[in-house]
Amino acid sequence: MRMNSIPQKTYFFSENEEAFQAGPVDFREPVAHLVEIIFHKFKHLLPQNRDAHILLKPNCNNDLHPLLGNATDLRILKSVVNGLKERGYQHIVIADGPNIGTYRKQINVFSRLGIRSLCRHTGVRLVDLNQAPSVRVDLFTDTVAIPEILFESDFVISLPKFKTHAEAVVSFAMKNLIGCVCGVDKRKVHNDLPANIAALNKEIPVHLIIGDGLIVMEGNGPGDGQPFFAGMLLAGTDSFWLDGVAARLTGFDPHRIPAWQNASTMQRASEKQLASLMAIQPAFQLVPAPARGFWVRFLDHPGLAAIRDKTRFLHSQHRARTFLYRLGLLQDVYSQDNSRIDRLVFYQHRCDACRLCEAVCPLGSPPCSPSHDPSACLRCLSCWWICPHDAIAIQGKPGYILEHRNRFSQRLKRLRDQMLKSHTAWNN
Repeated sequence: MRMNSIPQKTYFFSENEEAFQAGPVDFREPVAHLVEIIFHKFKHLLPQNRDAHILLKPNCNNDLHPLLGNATDLRILKSVVNGLKERGYQHIVIADGPNIGTYRKQINVFSRLGIRSLCRHTGVRLVDLNQAPSVRVDLFTDTVAIPEILFESDFVISLPKFKTHAEAVVSFAMKNLIGCVCGVDKRKVHNDLPANIAALNKEIPVHLIIGDGLIVMEGNGPGDGQPFFAGMLLAGTDSFWLDGVAARLTGFDPHRIPAWQNASTMQRASEKQLASLMAIQPAFQLVPAPARGFWVRFLDHPGLAAIRDKTRFLHSQHRARTFLYRLGLLQDVYSQDNSRIDRLVFYQHRCDACRLCEAVCPLGSPPCSPSHDPSACLRCLSCWWICPHDAIAIQGKPGYILEHRNRFSQRLKRLRDQMLKSHTAWNN
């Protein structure tokens, strides 16, 4: 597909507020093309000074692979970094603060997601916002630590992932900024999640948003849902309007999203603007997250925080978390059994040339490709996750990855089918 044939749509809400959609597209369309369209659309926003310090804030909530619908796709990160470098920008930082569960267990989310390898490959700096020097910022309910680097950067690009959320209904541009709160202070944000999300978006400067709608999550998100191939990117400068557009495109009413509804009181949106938003027709209908049960809400109540902290040595054990997960009281089970990927092995006799691995590889050269360079491979395992015939195998120690594979194997089968059907439909 030629770049200028990619479906594009601009939603205007006022002279200075718009949201831009690139896609949906065939899964084989290079993500770099979508990102380039967005950069061209918003070229007037980029800093004039090529020595500007640019911070990229992806969603690295936990260690679930991006193909499972939880984290920002590595293809987007790489394309954004390359697009900036091609325009002469050299001072680029990728920064996020993964969630409290991984933080407490000292799980290296950046390594597990392949972001650390991507930073080495592209020559950009990686900053863990959970550990960064910070300043105190007042939110609606509490004062929290926010890393100084967010305020010191000349240009901040937010790279959220769209997913359903059991507590927030959906997670996208507005909620992405919770990753900017240091460490355990994230828990304070949940004392009034909608109001504190709105406050974060008021306090933290974001100049451009490029939202990941390639593979989203539906159902029991953000940690235990179903990946869904949507095949699009959304971009804009206002998280409120971008969240509204994303909600409409995925079949949600933004007025039923607590953080969006809270922020709408500060936006003072006109009836005409809201009518324009609600007129957007859904591209598909995602399955919402199930309502949180009584026991989940009770055990997660802020008033029980002290008890949870004192008993953490019990309920943080892997067996205990696995038991609670099976009871439906937890979404995430974090394993400290790290992996060690020595290399990836390709079995040609199992390959049916579906090219799924080529499409999802951030470098575009999986082990089956003649251009594959083992020394350059990010070991992100995108090719291993997506291959329907186990034609790619891990040599080394899989560790925690096998637990993830067991949980999501059937869900991945549906994702593969969706991606292959999108190619058939797009080319008929």
